[in-house]
Amino acid sequence: TWRVDNIPFFSSEVSNRDSITVLKGTDDALLFDSVVSRGGHSTIRIFFNEASKISEVRALLKNLGCSSEGTNIKRLIAVDIPPDVEMRKVESYLEELKSNDLIDVEHGLVQHPL
Repeated sequence: TWRVDNIPFFSSEVSNRDSITVLKGTDDALLFDSVVSRGGHSTIRIFFNEASKISEVRALLKNLGCSSEGTNIKRLIAVDIPPDVEMRKVESYLEELKSNDLIDVEHGLVQHPL
């Protein structure tokens, strides 16, 4: 059993702090097998239409209690929303940005009640 300790970029099956089982693949790579228990975190991904907004948005998300990670894909971040953070506040902020055509949002795995 392993605990996810980062923000998954390309999975809709797990989020940060979920406990999972893995299988050994080729070259001893560990591959996701199944979820043992959920950690209560939600994952979203944000694609920025303007790269100049990334640091500002990440700072505001941090103030809301979320962490985020960048990737080698420019203008894309993954956001971890812990169980004690109000998802509605995060969604409200992101909707405002989306309505101004600054971002697009993809929900990975949402464990918060909506």
